Amino acid sequence: MMVLALVSDVDERTRLLERSAATARQTGDAFLLGRALLHLAERDDDLAVARARLDEAHSLFQSIGHRVGIGSIHQMLGQLEAGAGDTAGARRNFEEALAIWTDLGYRGFLPSVLMALGDLALAQGDRAGAQARYGEAIQLSEEFGTTTRLPDLAQRLARATTPFGSDGASKSDDGGGTAKGSAASAPVTSGERGTNSPLSRREQEVISLVATGKTNREIAAALVLSEHTVARHLANIFAKLGLPSRAAAAAYAQRQGLA
Repeated sequence: MMVLALVSDVDERTRLLERSAATARQTGDAFLLGRALLHLAERDDDLAVARARLDEAHSLFQSIGHRVGIGSIHQMLGQLEAGAGDTAGARRNFEEALAIWTDLGYRGFLPSVLMALGDLALAQGDRAGAQARYGEAIQLSEEFGTTTRLPDLAQRLARATTPFGSDGASKSDDGGGTAKGSAASAPVTSGERGTNSPLSRREQEVISLVATGKTNREIAAALVLSEHTVARHLANIFAKLGLPSRAAAAAYAQRQGLA
C-alpha cells in the first residue's frame, strides 16, 4: 500500500487498489483488504458503492480488532452522511470516530472531527455547541502545530459567535431554520455573485443544481465530478450557510438568484 504515495495518477491508483483488494481476498488478509476498500471508497463516484465498501471494511477491521481502521471508516461515513443531508447519521458516525480517537490517544486526529461536529451543530442552530467544538479544534490544532487548518476554523468560530442581527436569531421564511442577517439570507445581486458570496464558484454551481431538484449523482454528471466530491461540496455549503437541509439550500439559491 505504501507504493500508492508515489502514484499521482488517479486511475492508476485505483487500479493498484483494486489489485490489492483482489490479492487480499485470495490470501485472506483482512487488514490489507480493509485498507484497500477504505481507499477505494474515498474515490468512488457511487455513494451506495462507497457505503458498501465501507461496511465490508468495517466488518473486516472488527474481526481483527483494528480500531484505527474502524475510526477512519466512521469518519468517512460521517462525511458521506453530511453530504447527503443525513445530520443524525453524520453526527452518530463523527461521534463514534471522536470516541475512538480519544480512547486511543490519537489527539492529532481530533481537530478534523471536531470541526465537522461544529459544522453540524451550527447548521442545526446550536451555536454554543458549535463554538465549543470549534474552540477545542483550534486548541488542539495549535497544540500540534497544524496551522493550515486554523484560518478555516477561525472563520467558522466567528460565524458561530457573531449574533444573527441585533434582535438575535430568527427563523427565515423557507422553513429551514436560517437566521436573518446570516450569510444565507443576505441579498446578493447577480453582479456580486462569486465575489461577496460565502460560497466558492464550484459550490454555487452545486447549489444551483440542487435548487433544480437534481440528485447528487445527476449533479456529479453535470459538473463532471465524482458523487463523493459533490457530497463534500454540499457538506461545505450546509456548514458555510448554516443550513440544515437540501430544501433550505434550494430556497437560498432561489433567493440569491443562483437557480
